[in-house]
Amino acid sequence: MYDLTCNFKRVPAIDRFRGIAIALMIAFGAAKMFTCVDFFVGLSTHDLSMATLIFEGYGFYDIIAPFFVYASGLSLTLSYNVAKKRAGSYNALCSTYKKSIKLIGLGSTLCFAPNNVAGLIFFIIGVLLLIGVIAWFALYKKGKKTAFFPLFYDHALTALGYAALIVGVVESILCLCGVSVPEGNWMALCSIGISMLVCLAFVEFGLTAKVIAVYVFTGIYFALNLLPSFEIFSTFAHGGLIGSFGYALLFCYAHVAYSLKEYKKPLAHYFAFTLLYLAFFTKELIIPAKANVNLSYVLISFVLCYLTFAILTLLDNVKFKWSPITILGKNSLLAYVLHFAITFVFGIC
Repeated sequence: MYDLTCNFKRVPAIDRFRGIAIALMIAFGAAKMFTCVDFFVGLSTHDLSMATLIFEGYGFYDIIAPFFVYASGLSLTLSYNVAKKRAGSYNALCSTYKKSIKLIGLGSTLCFAPNNVAGLIFFIIGVLLLIGVIAWFALYKKGKKTAFFPLFYDHALTALGYAALIVGVVESILCLCGVSVPEGNWMALCSIGISMLVCLAFVEFGLTAKVIAVYVFTGIYFALNLLPSFEIFSTFAHGGLIGSFGYALLFCYAHVAYSLKEYKKPLAHYFAFTLLYLAFFTKELIIPAKANVNLSYVLISFVLCYLTFAILTLLDNVKFKWSPITILGKNSLLAYVLHFAITFVFGIC
């Protein structure tokens, strides 16, 4: 297997977009601590009865996860193209597939749901892996470099990824059968891992085929939303495994829109306009809901993400001597993993 963690020319707008997603996550996660101020409560809750609404069924705090998913879709477009040029399509596909599984595995350790058997196991493994990271860092600082830890974490996260997928499938089936299942064994990183897997299914398609594929995907997901059983998954965090396909749709929208932009910018705008139209159409049929990541929620999220990113691209030639947003964007995965602790400290400050 080739090492495809190669550097590529950074796009300032993508780093800034990712940075904004992380900054919003930290800032309004911290705002939850200020429950005595109604203004902060409205900006930091998914509870629509208290949230500051952007649209009916869509609160301000509901945009943060889509920002992170959309940014991941943009990043995949760049990283995959570079990996493909370096080692060919097959190795790029294999490397990205493995990365997606490990991302699901990493997400499973950050669910913090020790109130059920699967959640407790993932939690304990997460603590053990954290201890290993600390030991690895201590040895590295002392000059005792070892190849054991990277190899161990590579296999451990891969195994955890497959285990989380199995748990997700089993819980979804049990839920459909009317069995009560835990709601906390899934999170945004797991959904992004699924999104990468879905996007890999047509990442090698030509532009026209990609556009057709996402429209077909949209139609299929719309039909799925109309099934009475779809509402069941609103009890899961981020809609669980099924809700991941909603985020996967947003991820694919980002990939296709950026691919079109690289080919001919007006085409990306035309594509975005068609999704804007669909957003208004589906909003009248299905009230947006982050709980199960339904289609109207996905389409509205795309429009908000696309407009924000379009504005940021206008600033690509603007250089800042020091930009904390860009720094967060360049280290987004690390910041996401640490945001639980960072949010707490930020909230105290």
